[in-house]
Amino acid sequence: TATAQSTDSSLFLQVQLPGMNNRLTAIGGIHPQITRPARRLYVGNLPVGMGLNENILCEFFSQCCKGLGIATPSPVLSVWLNSEQTFGFIEFRSVQDTNLALQLF
Repeated sequence: TATAQSTDSSLFLQVQLPGMNNRLTAIGGIHPQITRPARRLYVGNLPVGMGLNENILCEFFSQCCKGLGIATPSPVLSVWLNSEQTFGFIEFRSVQDTNLALQLF
């Protein structure tokens, strides 16, 4: 499974507060785990036996995002497919990119 642990460090800044360990905070003060549900897109009814995998879906959605005019470099952060490869979740870098990707459907 893909996780959101591999994040682009340029989107975060280091914050040090007294009495707390160093933590990464998203620019604008919103922690990425708070927005994660809004950045995930459910994709269902995927065809069985087509050889779909996370890399193929990531490339497909990245190319579609370029066609929609999404300027974010590498807009797809992660892809997760169930074991039968019939549905999955596409995680985008921003809520805005996710909303624009919804225009595909």
